[in-house]
Amino acid sequence: MLEIIMSIENEEDRTFMETLYYDYSKKMYSIAMDVLNNHHDAQDCVHETIARIINDNKIDTFRQAQKNNYLIKLIVIATRNNAINLYNKNQRRNSRVFSTTVYDEEGEKWDIMDIPDTESDVQKIIINEETCKIMHALINKLDFIYRDVIVLMQMGYSYEDIAGILGITVETVRKRYSRARAKLREMGGKDLYV
Repeated sequence: MLEIIMSIENEEDRTFMETLYYDYSKKMYSIAMDVLNNHHDAQDCVHETIARIINDNKIDTFRQAQKNNYLIKLIVIATRNNAINLYNKNQRRNSRVFSTTVYDEEGEKWDIMDIPDTESDVQKIIINEETCKIMHALINKLDFIYRDVIVLMQMGYSYEDIAGILGITVETVRKRYSRARAKLREMGGKDLYV
């Protein structure tokens, strides 16, 4: 990542981006990880976000956001959008159909057979992964005003922190969080808590 930052010719811009990277990369990683649930994809998302800020000449926009005290909000939005784009790209790639049929040398068709694992822990892991996928899909269907609150709450921010990040009142954060949870239950999330 430092290579792209070091390639910035303007020293003031380079210093700003280095500071932004060191100060916010962990938060960016948390946001990306919440969407992607994959360490390597989350790292890629952080690097892609920094690269896009540099390559799209958005450094001044982020510097202005810092002066106006909404830098974290802009970082959250940029990172979340990149993470969602990467998630959608991965979903399209993973949705391709692969044949489970193998042909031998004579052209005889053999079906590949899955051998089930009887470990109960594996079943719990599969259930948890499936539950996470379902919840992730439901959260992605929410409007951004609700999704932002849910994501930030899951990252461990308090109502007050979220209010500051999003520039809204604490009461609005509470209402949006409550409404987001209700919408998730309406969309099918209640079935996950049998």
